[in-house]
Amino acid sequence: MGDLLPPRFRRRDLFRRPDIEKLALDEVYSGYVLPGYQAAVARADREAQRADTEAAERDIIACENRYPSGGKPK
Repeated sequence: MGDLLPPRFRRRDLFRRPDIEKLALDEVYSGYVLPGYQAAVARADREAQRADTEAAERDIIACENRYPSGGKPK
């Protein structure tokens, strides 16, 4: 069996059979299983963070426009 897989692969994973997403994010398998998956997940995370930041900024601006006297309703 050792001749079939590079030494860094885990034999227990042959029997546990983790989900493909877990394998793709695992440092041992990421270069073999969906090699671009980690980069795609990182891009999606960055995009979600950017969208959250933009939404928060829009909320702040809307609040400032609604209450120009320092956030206190008149």
